[in-house]
Amino acid sequence: MYDPELELELEAELEDLMAVLAESDLESEAEAEWTPAQARDLAEKQFIPYLISTGVTDANKIADEVFYQLHPEWRGKKLPQNNTPANVGLKQEWSSIRDVALRQLQKHTAVSQAPAPAAPPPIDVNDRARFLKDLAQLEFQALGTPDPRNTRYLCWFAKLKQPDVDDRVIRWGSICPTVGVFPGPIIGPCDMTEGWVGPQQAEKLWKNIHSVSDVDTAGPGLGIITNLKFELMMAVELSMNPLDGLRWLHDGVQRAIEKLDKWANIDLGGSSSMGAEYVAMKDWIGARQRDQRSVYSCM
Repeated sequence: MYDPELELELEAELEDLMAVLAESDLESEAEAEWTPAQARDLAEKQFIPYLISTGVTDANKIADEVFYQLHPEWRGKKLPQNNTPANVGLKQEWSSIRDVALRQLQKHTAVSQAPAPAAPPPIDVNDRARFLKDLAQLEFQALGTPDPRNTRYLCWFAKLKQPDVDDRVIRWGSICPTVGVFPGPIIGPCDMTEGWVGPQQAEKLWKNIHSVSDVDTAGPGLGIITNLKFELMMAVELSMNPLDGLRWLHDGVQRAIEKLDKWANIDLGGSSSMGAEYVAMKDWIGARQRDQRSVYSCM
């Protein structure tokens, strides 16, 4: 049996649906009353799916509820057994509604039981075949697009194809100071587009990085180390324009080199104006630039 409150909700829903349809541009709009055919059409197209969406899965109950909405005078009553033309018509109408309900329930069950599309496998940089396939796609796109950075991209691609490559890099956006530091505009603060580190991250850099070895050990946990393989696979497999991701990575890495060099070589103060954490990160990058196994040797 239906809950009385549910019946009231269903009645209100049907009234709303009829009101919406009554305001539409159907030919019946100009008519003062609904025709039985229009009411049945509304029930089949909108009210039955609504009942199913609320969890009603018994075709007989659906037929009853729709029938009573169309013929409220019969709610709570049984149709007469005598086969007068009027009663036969009502019984046929109920059966017709039940047939529609059965078909829609079958469709709903088929959709709900259909297996969900398989989720793509997680990005795995150790899947060499998959990585090389992504890299080849990115290389093809880069070669087909004029860009002054292409020479450096090709060097990166060549390095990344080597099994023992060191693909770790530091982007300026992961280390840039959040406030202006001496010597002012040349170094910081971060532009909003850089994805700045924030005051808490800046404090963590100051507390955890004092030497080049600290960059190796503490850098990954602090989020200042970016692995090119992973980021490029993400760009190819999950973005609409992988070249945008490649450019963003390249420019962030290049900006870190340029900013740290300017900071260390400024006329007033030079590296003495840099915190130990920034000196360590600059030296870490310098060591990678001298290592032919590192993608930094392309910079």
